[in-house]
Amino acid sequence: MHYQGESHPAVIKRVIVVPVDRLPLTGEEAIHKIKLLAGSRWTPNPPIDAGVSRNEEWGNGFIKISCESFPKPSMNLRWASDTLDKLVEVANVSISFFIIYEYRRCIQNTEDTFSDMPIDMRHVYAKALKAKKGDHLRNRVLKRPSVKDFPKEWLPPTPA
Repeated sequence: MHYQGESHPAVIKRVIVVPVDRLPLTGEEAIHKIKLLAGSRWTPNPPIDAGVSRNEEWGNGFIKISCESFPKPSMNLRWASDTLDKLVEVANVSISFFIIYEYRRCIQNTEDTFSDMPIDMRHVYAKALKAKKGDHLRNRVLKRPSVKDFPKEWLPPTPA
């Protein structure tokens, strides 16, 4: 954002919007895990201010990270970039952790892929409901009808 030389608090804010399909993730488990880790920063459709056409295929959604905590814009951009790098790194690692049982004092190594954990979509539905554009009606939040959905048999015959 640029305010023609005037000082404004939003000048230092930096935002990164990345499609999940373009991140260096190792597989479907990593894609699912990064969606879980990103939480409300992940959306299945692109943010309005992301510069992405709504007619394109969205694939696995988008992650949007913003920061305005530091005094310089470059510091905020660096923090957002580092945070995205950490998310990708953690999503690619197969989680192995130790469970310590208090009573038996034994240590067990297990792997958890989080594949059984559903993705939380409450933030997407709340945003659609708040916008009052009709997307919340009849479960259209993720399946908004487009020209591609129009039945071809309803079109008039074209002259040869």
